[in-house]
Amino acid sequence: RIEELVTGLNDRLGLTMVFVTHDLAQVERVADHVALLAGGRCEGEWGREDFFSRAGERARRYIAGRP
Repeated sequence: RIEELVTGLNDRLGLTMVFVTHDLAQVERVADHVALLAGGRCEGEWGREDFFSRAGERARRYIAGRP
């Protein structure tokens, strides 16, 4: 229900929201943009498609489930 609320508000009102998750399937369902935070630092920011297809080494390791 939270995902429906977030995406609905974005669609209807054009609101930008920060949604924090470690669930990659949820990122695919909800995100337009992705920022990868690791060790208290932002490791990069991408559009959702770029995150999964062209992100840097740190993001590729995260997606693959490796630290």
